[in-house]
Amino acid sequence: MKKSITPNQIRENNRNLIYQYIYRKEKVSQQDIAYDLHLSRPTVTTNLSSLEEDGLINKIIDTCESTEQLRAFI
Repeated sequence: MKKSITPNQIRENNRNLIYQYIYRKEKVSQQDIAYDLHLSRPTVTTNLSSLEEDGLINKIIDTCESTEQLRAFI
């Protein structure tokens, strides 16, 4: 009998994947995350908000390029 994955497990897995991806990269955008991890933009946005609220990531605005970059904290 196969075990099924719950929606909560999927959400937690997506959150961990996103955090690890940001941690490994120097500069990353929401679009990079969505494309490389094959996740929807709303999924990425929701998880980024949650990670930022928990103090695990920080948004940095690159004034030269007028873009937002994300950094992960250890």
